[in-house]
Amino acid sequence: MAFKHILEFIVIAGLLGGMPGSLSYSTGVQAQTANAVVSETRDVSKELPKVEDRFAWPKLKDLGSLGIDVTSKSAIVTDVKNGKILFAKNPNDVRPIASITKLMTALVVLESGVNLDDNIEIVASDYAAGTGYVFEIGQTIKVHDVLLGTLVLSGNDAARALARSTGMLEEDFVEQMNERAQSLGMVSTKFMDPSGIDPENVSTARELVTLVRTVSEREEIRDAAQTLSFGDKTGTNELLNSFLNKRPYEIVVGKTGSLPDTAGYCLVERINEADHGVIVVSLGSDNHFSRFSDVKALANWALTRWVWNE
Repeated sequence: MAFKHILEFIVIAGLLGGMPGSLSYSTGVQAQTANAVVSETRDVSKELPKVEDRFAWPKLKDLGSLGIDVTSKSAIVTDVKNGKILFAKNPNDVRPIASITKLMTALVVLESGVNLDDNIEIVASDYAAGTGYVFEIGQTIKVHDVLLGTLVLSGNDAARALARSTGMLEEDFVEQMNERAQSLGMVSTKFMDPSGIDPENVSTARELVTLVRTVSEREEIRDAAQTLSFGDKTGTNELLNSFLNKRPYEIVVGKTGSLPDTAGYCLVERINEADHGVIVVSLGSDNHFSRFSDVKALANWALTRWVWNE
């Protein structure tokens, strides 16, 4: 019996990253160690599953398979239903999130009760966001299409126009974004503009899980997330054409973001399989392509190395 308890302790310590050295999964790629997951200055209890969740489903098939190397500066994978952390790398680091911001913009607009069939004109001030235009000044467009321009094409002009559709001044709209973040418990999240072009739009990988879960409840955002192209332009979420969006998997929500000099390359995805799924957040990947590789690898590892009680 004593030996059994010792064995259980070793298994638990290994799952929580508390044992020295690093563990790897079966292909030999080095797993994230405790030092890569938890900063010495942080409260570990805030980064790990609660005690009662450590034995909850899903469960890891191979106790030596604790993750993979990714280029992301911060990353997290959680179970959709109970929020159990399946993988974490600096999940509480506050980082610029670039166009991931647009998910909150869309949420606040939809919750404001705007009529998506109304028209709005693109004006010069919508171009104040810098590059990333998808519409032309003077063009009149349905709010629904501006929503698609925001989420599918990640247009900065579209995001500003979408915020204007509420009738609020931009500073008032941004205040609503921040209030909504606080209401969701996203205490480390701060928004400065609706597009994400400002590098002071910041959050953490862990808090973005909450945002992804919340926006997944909106049908309009789910529909946009499944849209491959809009007009004559291809959408930014390249994983829609990957195996993660083919049976038995389905991408429910996804959003890209990039500011090469500050945020790096970011991506969030919610992927469902049957009656379960995972949320993957990757912030600060090395380049345009590595963010997709990072999320694809993390999602594949989670969905194949963990087992759900079905």
